[in-house]
Amino acid sequence: MKNSNITKRQRETLLLVRAFISNEGKSPTLKELGVLLNVKSDQAVDQLLKKLEAVGYLIRKRGETRNIIITKKAYEELPELSSDEYKEKDVFIQKEFHPQKLDAYQNKLFKELEKIDKGLGLFYKGAVYTLSKKDNPDWMAQSAHSMREIVYNLCDRAKELLPKKEPLSKKEKTKSFDENDQIFPIIMENYGDPRAKLMSIRGNSLKGIYDEWNSIHTEITQISHHKIFPNEKEYLRKISEYENFLLKYIFAYQVDIYKLIDDELKKDPMDADKKELQRLLTCNLSAFQYFFNNIDSSWLGFVFENYFLIQISPVGDYLVKISSDEPEKVMNVILKYEEKYPINDVLFCWDYFIKASLSMPGKTAKKIVKKIVKNGWVERDGWERGYWSFNIRKLLEKLIDENEDDSAVELLEELIKVRIEPTKRSSFRNVGSFVDNHGYQEIIKTLENVSEDKLKPYIIILIKKLEEASTIDIGKGEDSTYLWYNFSKSRNNLNTIDASDSLIVYLEKYLKKYFDYLVKNEDDKELVKKEFGEFFNLEMDYFVFQLIKISLFRKYPELFNDEIQWIIVDGFDKYEISDEYDRLVFECFGNIETSFKKKYFKFISEGPKDNKDSEYERRWKIGKYALVKKFLSDDLMKEYQDLLNNEEEPKVPVDRVSTLTTWSGPNSPKNQKDLEAMSAEENIKFFIKWKPSNDHFDDSRLGLAREFSKVVQKNPNYYSKNAGHLDNDELRPVYLYQYYSGLIESLKNKDTKINWNEVIKLSISVIDKAQKDELLKDNFEEDGFILDWDTALQYIANLFEVSLNNDLIDVSLRENVWKIIAFICENKNPTLEYEKKYGRDNDDNYSLSINTTRGVAFHALFAYIFWADRKLKLKNKKGSRIVIEAKNILEKHLNIKDEPGNIIQSVYGRYFHWMYVYDKEWTKSLVNKIFPLDNTKRRYSAWETYLLGAVSEKTYFILQPQYEKAIKELSTGVQIGKSAVNPRERVVHHLMIALFYEIIDFQNPLLNSFYNEVRGKYKKEAVNFAGRYYVSSNNDGHSKPSLQRMKEFWEWRIEKSNSSSELEDFGWWIKEDFFDNKWMLEMLVKTLEKTNGYIEADFRVIEALDKLSKNYPELVAKALLLCVKTRNYEHRSMLLLSNEKIKSIVAVLFQYENEEVSILVEEIIDNLLKLGEEEYLIFKKIKIKK
Repeated sequence: MKNSNITKRQRETLLLVRAFISNEGKSPTLKELGVLLNVKSDQAVDQLLKKLEAVGYLIRKRGETRNIIITKKAYEELPELSSDEYKEKDVFIQKEFHPQKLDAYQNKLFKELEKIDKGLGLFYKGAVYTLSKKDNPDWMAQSAHSMREIVYNLCDRAKELLPKKEPLSKKEKTKSFDENDQIFPIIMENYGDPRAKLMSIRGNSLKGIYDEWNSIHTEITQISHHKIFPNEKEYLRKISEYENFLLKYIFAYQVDIYKLIDDELKKDPMDADKKELQRLLTCNLSAFQYFFNNIDSSWLGFVFENYFLIQISPVGDYLVKISSDEPEKVMNVILKYEEKYPINDVLFCWDYFIKASLSMPGKTAKKIVKKIVKNGWVERDGWERGYWSFNIRKLLEKLIDENEDDSAVELLEELIKVRIEPTKRSSFRNVGSFVDNHGYQEIIKTLENVSEDKLKPYIIILIKKLEEASTIDIGKGEDSTYLWYNFSKSRNNLNTIDASDSLIVYLEKYLKKYFDYLVKNEDDKELVKKEFGEFFNLEMDYFVFQLIKISLFRKYPELFNDEIQWIIVDGFDKYEISDEYDRLVFECFGNIETSFKKKYFKFISEGPKDNKDSEYERRWKIGKYALVKKFLSDDLMKEYQDLLNNEEEPKVPVDRVSTLTTWSGPNSPKNQKDLEAMSAEENIKFFIKWKPSNDHFDDSRLGLAREFSKVVQKNPNYYSKNAGHLDNDELRPVYLYQYYSGLIESLKNKDTKINWNEVIKLSISVIDKAQKDELLKDNFEEDGFILDWDTALQYIANLFEVSLNNDLIDVSLRENVWKIIAFICENKNPTLEYEKKYGRDNDDNYSLSINTTRGVAFHALFAYIFWADRKLKLKNKKGSRIVIEAKNILEKHLNIKDEPGNIIQSVYGRYFHWMYVYDKEWTKSLVNKIFPLDNTKRRYSAWETYLLGAVSEKTYFILQPQYEKAIKELSTGVQIGKSAVNPRERVVHHLMIALFYEIIDFQNPLLNSFYNEVRGKYKKEAVNFAGRYYVSSNNDGHSKPSLQRMKEFWEWRIEKSNSSSELEDFGWWIKEDFFDNKWMLEMLVKTLEKTNGYIEADFRVIEALDKLSKNYPELVAKALLLCVKTRNYEHRSMLLLSNEKIKSIVAVLFQYENEEVSILVEEIIDNLLKLGEEEYLIFKKIKIKK
């Protein structure tokens, strides 16, 4: 309907303004509107606009060129403004192109392209220049070619902006847009949408700017290739569309996109411009988020029908938000969703659809259950991750609370499905679920909310699932479900509870709850028993169900007396059900009929069927009689007492489950207090006399020896004085081992007093017997682990290592101390077989050296060297500071014939620096034996432990060949197995230490070899190590590296490195006042420019920028902009961890009235908005107010 308040000419003007805004993304100027109206006078156009303002259809902002805004009133009273009528208007205005001058619009686009790359700006200028050369017969194709080149270069530049660690291949660099459908999403991710790859979900049929871009680009490409020949006006219109597209959607400020979205939101959903919304929302995910954050339930039909409900979190949040207002409509969308939308993210559907249903009434929410079951959600990949289980449990709880029991039962049955575990855990526990264990337990636990009278159908489901689990288990040939029952009893309420545990624990619980209700409310007991029969009408009576039934029989003995007496007879000596069976007999035997009692006693008299050993039979009968002791006749009581033979009566019933699952280590026949009450001599006599049983869970020698070790630790002086009592040929090594262990532990107390004369005498005696092969011989494995004489010798060596390091032994005892250490240094362990079994693939050589007999002895040997040096004051004397007896052993074991293994070699590397300090020339002569260049494994055994220490100028240069070899091996990737330290990284650390402490300079051959030949990850490690160790940590108490050298290094790497990965680790170098702050910020900006804004330790960087923002606003703004502009959803941890500090920085920078800073802040805020941080809109509002 045409409005009578305006003339036809005024209506025409209004439609042209509407069409121009729609096409160009801006309102026309007076001159442009005059061209469209075919009016030459600006004043005449102004008069037309004033009349439209007078009737309230237009508003013009004073002081702006493009200042026309169509009012809400105009849209309401003139429907044609929202229809397709205005789109028929041709609003294209052909421009005059000047070779040396860009108009304001073109200049804006030129600057945006130049920000990305100056070359892109020049391409655009070239295209505009060509447009002005109409005398060139091929001007159209040539200008189109330049425009097309902008696209290609945008694509390549976009790829380079991604945080790739490896350079792009030639093929990747040259792929055209048509060949690679993913280039546009990359462009959008880096220029329009740094938060997420929205285009990766285009399979949802959401058309948008991708499609328009493709259409424009294809046409321009065809023109450049002379495949189509448009007329001049058509071509210039296409160029104008292209320019408008870039400025309006690709390079638009986020706040301007929000304004355009707001314009659409002011309309009724039926009148909204679908295509414009598709363009705006596909600009970036933040636009999507903004739109869905600001629409209500009235838009649901529009967004569903027009494919806006794609699988991203803003959509899910929207559905949850409106589900309480429009439950039926939202549920209808959920149910029809998969018919209309391809499912790219099943987890999205599960999570948000279930969340939305929680806000609906139960009668509506229950409809989703059919969908869950029909579409098989539970069995699909991803379901087992379990994070959704809280919400699905809430849905089950909701259905129960709102009396939707049929749907609740259906949902429960689906959720607690069982299956064979993909990864088998043990021979009897291979049944699992589609839900993580905790989630499974919580789902079943939800049934606690079900009232007693409604429990039956839920219990039937639990029984059904346990039966299915048992059927799966029996498939391997035997019924081991009784073990499930035992474990479920011991693991109830533990985090380790799994699917079978949950089913058993809660089934038993709900059965008892239900039968409590029946027994209380039903007078006819036969009906109650009938209910019981219905529950357990199973195809196969698995052990787990037998145990559950016995548990119920025990709770209701009067109700199930018949069943009890039969199970007592039929279950006699059936070990699978023995735990519950014994309790049943103990509690209910008095109530059964005499005939059944006689059968029980007859079975006892016949004895065990599977074992006729007399001692076993005696103990077996004692156990059976003990259960029914109260009911024994005089004759049977006499038989029972005879069987006991004055032994203590057994405790009945036996808790086999606790015995099975709570054993925590070897037990002892006497505890610490018992042993403390006895003298040393009495203890040793007891140790020799006492013998353990063969029962694994019974008392053992190891348990007894551990208690003894505690006694020695508490009373070291007494037990060292009485060490002679342990010099007994019948004493087993486990007790000596724990004796020395107790003495070692006692030395942690500085006030400990030990009689070393007696301890050394005992040690010498053990050594002498070992030399003469007179030590006790026996099978020591029964004492626990491998506790033989080698273990005892290892702890003797360990005791002397500790005591010598702490100067606890007088030098007068040197001869005997050396005799002990020297002997153990020749011990056979570790053998080559041991090293092959446990070395490298399982453990590093240095760890093995401190856990083997000869290895510990060599550590004690070096403790002896240092002790002798101190006691003999060799530092002040000429010659070697290493005593000759130690030298002899050290030289001997460097001979590969005497020491064929590599474990001991690691001890040499650990103490190499001190060997050099104590005897330079002698140590120099051993370098190639300790670090042999021709034996990689042997060299690395010593090399990795040498690298554990810091760099010493004294040793650095004599090991040049070894360093050079190690640096070359960084590129070859030599395989060395497990190491005490990562030798590859550590050699890099040594190189950096040498550089920063000015041991070497930048011309050093090793340094140049490293940076010319080695892979990037080690260069990255070099930067990382220096930053973490010297800058980020306090490093108090250590000498400081040269700051000047570190500055030179940073500048050198910025100049030379092309690796973004390496430079990113300079984030660890950022710390206020460590370097000159201004210089550091300048270097940070240069670094970020080379890494495209990516930096490690970004939280530290932001923290420093926050502290320095007041004093260095421009540098801080540049650095922050570089950080935020290339962030996307996958790399936004900086925002998540440091958002408050970023807001603080922006607030400080926002106050500066400096044009350069203001421009930077504007871009920072825009990029933060594109990351979805809508809270930064407040700064835009403040600016508008100002």
